[in-house]
Amino acid sequence: MRDPNTIAPADALAALDAVSRRLDRLERQNRWLRRGLIAGVVAMAAAAAAAQAPPARPAVTAGRIALVDADNHDRAVLESVPSVRGTDNPILTFFDQNGRPSVRLGISDRGPVLDVQDRDGKWRNLLGGPVTVPATSYEPR
Repeated sequence: MRDPNTIAPADALAALDAVSRRLDRLERQNRWLRRGLIAGVVAMAAAAAAAQAPPARPAVTAGRIALVDADNHDRAVLESVPSVRGTDNPILTFFDQNGRPSVRLGISDRGPVLDVQDRDGKWRNLLGGPVTVPATSYEPR
């Protein structure tokens, strides 16, 4: 007669094989879960870093930008010019068909400036008040 607490060798091998397969499957699942968790943490860290990154610089950066006509003559120039006080001020200068500056719009040490050159070649200040001097003395480059 067989003792009810003993297991036949064939049954023991089958049980051990089943436990081994189940353990292999659990280990595979555990590896996939760990990889997924690591990928999730990396993705969250990348998103947090991107949110903290400074904004991208503009596509064009220059000290002088010129709009030229078909003959390569300046028609408009946006530039940063030195002022009397040593700071750089942005000035947009428009040129007539003869290449002479005719309108300047910008910011001087004293505020906004709109200068127009009359037919006699004299600059007239239209914006900035009576104490505002011309923002620049334009010298073609």
